[in-house]
Amino acid sequence: CAILAKMDKHFGRSKIRFYNLYGPAECTLGAIYHRVSGMDIDCGTIPIGMPFPGMQAHILDQYYQPVFVGQVGELFLDGVQHFVGYYNQDYLTEQTRYGSLYRTGDLVRQDSMSGKLYYEGRRDFQIKLRGQRIELGEIERCLLECVPACAVIKCDEQLVAYVQGKDIHPEHLRSHCKSRLPLFMIPSNFIIMDHFPLNTNGKLDRRALSKIVELPLTVNVIHMAPNNELELIVHRLWCQVLNCDGPISIKANFFSLGGHSMLLMQLYHRYQTSFEFDSKTTPIMSFFRQSSIAEHATILDKAIHITNKNDLTSWKSLHLIQGLASFAQERIHLDQQMRFHDVKHDQHSVAPYNELTVLKLTTGTVSLLRLQRAVRCVMAKHQILRTSLDFAPDRDMLVQRVTKRHQTFDFAPQQIFKDDNHLKVLLSQIIRNVNLFDLSNGLVFHCQPFRHYLSKSNSNSDLLLQNDLILIAIHHIAIDRTSLQIFLKDLSDAYNRDTPLTIDTDALQYIDYATHERQLDMSASGDFWRAQLDGYDLERGLVLPVDRHRLSDNERSGRAW
Repeated sequence: CAILAKMDKHFGRSKIRFYNLYGPAECTLGAIYHRVSGMDIDCGTIPIGMPFPGMQAHILDQYYQPVFVGQVGELFLDGVQHFVGYYNQDYLTEQTRYGSLYRTGDLVRQDSMSGKLYYEGRRDFQIKLRGQRIELGEIERCLLECVPACAVIKCDEQLVAYVQGKDIHPEHLRSHCKSRLPLFMIPSNFIIMDHFPLNTNGKLDRRALSKIVELPLTVNVIHMAPNNELELIVHRLWCQVLNCDGPISIKANFFSLGGHSMLLMQLYHRYQTSFEFDSKTTPIMSFFRQSSIAEHATILDKAIHITNKNDLTSWKSLHLIQGLASFAQERIHLDQQMRFHDVKHDQHSVAPYNELTVLKLTTGTVSLLRLQRAVRCVMAKHQILRTSLDFAPDRDMLVQRVTKRHQTFDFAPQQIFKDDNHLKVLLSQIIRNVNLFDLSNGLVFHCQPFRHYLSKSNSNSDLLLQNDLILIAIHHIAIDRTSLQIFLKDLSDAYNRDTPLTIDTDALQYIDYATHERQLDMSASGDFWRAQLDGYDLERGLVLPVDRHRLSDNERSGRAW
């Protein structure tokens, strides 16, 4: 806009016209255009405009559904400049097409008044981290209030911010981000650089940037050892959660050492187990705001002294095999039934609750029979991996039942893949398979061997060889990122020992958690939501359904002509 303003002033608005053209090479470069007005230049925001005649622009969400007017979505193009595909690159073509639409990878929104499209960034820079969808550009814009240049990338399940400039203090940047961004968007590490690496086109080279990673434990903090027994215990718990063997300064910041919100939740649980304090008087947010070992020890010391152990209620195993579903299970089950149940499985279907893990053999062999015994042992230990969910006979409540599926577990038929591209196609089909699981019958776990075509000559059908793979898929209603690590550890132990796992019959199972959860005092939460909804008429019935935005004559939802 600054350059346009200078050109506009130099040439005069009556003598020259400016056009903003948008379009990828796949759609013959020009697909959307906008004649820049003086008002655009003055306000500093220029739209990419409207499609050329014969072209259509569709704004879709991650499930390929049209978004609301004003909502950011991904831009898909169609029309006379139709994208046929990449020569001899079928896999790449499949990734960039949805039916007849070309997937640009750009994020746009449609103005509710003019109908014009505004560019919002790249889908590549919109990431999902620990269950949260994050726009990296939003973090960068926050940091640019303090530094002349910056870039934020995702690295090993952490956000790393690279900033350019002098006399910059990471803690100042962290405090600035804390005051403006949600906790899950605050970078774990800030790396100060004199200059950013550039590619041959003179643009920021993000690939080269990602290789410049400082170990979190090398943060410039003067080492201070624990001063008392409480700080020693906190230090030990930090080392366990952060998977660190070296000494940690009691003044070091948890998030500077590679910590994040999920790890802090694990740490908080260990605090509760070790010190038995009341979570109501000492909530987890206290440890978010003060994030050093010394500060945590101070918080815990106060929590220990104000907690009356007699008032604490401990959750114990109820030895149930049937009970009501948890609130989270109800939400996931309802969402799946409404949006993804009885959907025809094809190349455009979406199954967001299919959680996949692929393990590749780099050395040695794996016995399928032995692995089968290990999986059965893990399913026997963790009841949630063999729990069915269906409605009670009166169809009033969602009920979970523990089955004995572990006794009859077997692998899905093995697949043969030729190369990496073929493997990606096979895995993509499983990721999108809406019929992979059957919740009503307790089928929430799927395991399948993949053999490289070169290993077909292997005479021993029981063994998986180098470059073969094992696919493990678990429905999200039965697992999350934290419990996946527990599952993999138990699976490794069961396979290596080839003996049944030790099962503590008094251990808390998920069905116990769901039962205890419903006995919690929800009055505070109820008061909060009643206050939020105060003033709304909750009794008046609506004549028409309102699950979608109702358009006026001059509006278009998700589509511009």
